Amino acid sequence: MRINLKKKHNQILNIGRSIHDETPDERIHKLRLACKQLRYLLEIFSSLFSSKKIVILSKQLKKLQDNLGLFTNYSVQITMLKNYLDKLILNKKNSVLETAAIGVLISELNHEKKNVRNAFQREFKHFSAKININLFRALLSNNKKEAIKI
Repeated sequence: MRINLKKKHNQILNIGRSIHDETPDERIHKLRLACKQLRYLLEIFSSLFSSKKIVILSKQLKKLQDNLGLFTNYSVQITMLKNYLDKLILNKKNSVLETAAIGVLISELNHEKKNVRNAFQREFKHFSAKININLFRALLSNNKKEAIKI
């Protein structure tokens, strides 16, 4: 199996650049998974790279991944609460207070999700800055291999 680190990095940059306010949550989750894959690969093969560069890139990936993880968590919680609310309404065994409480929770989670999504733009802008892209390229050029065979 060949693992192309440059290709994975470019995938992250391409997905991240395509994200906007209307991007489906699933696309953001896909970006999170790609970040996780690259970070783990960098950690697994860290002995092949410059330790200072690998630490910087891993930290940046972790920050971006943490932001995307929060977003995904809020998205999942909102979906679960909406499904629960739908069941309550269908079964007609709900109290007005219970329905209202769930509505407030959904509203609060949506607010937090929006804040995290706005923070994503800042995190991604930092991650995708020219200096960081150059650092990643320098890391690979020092190793003389973009793909690692396992």
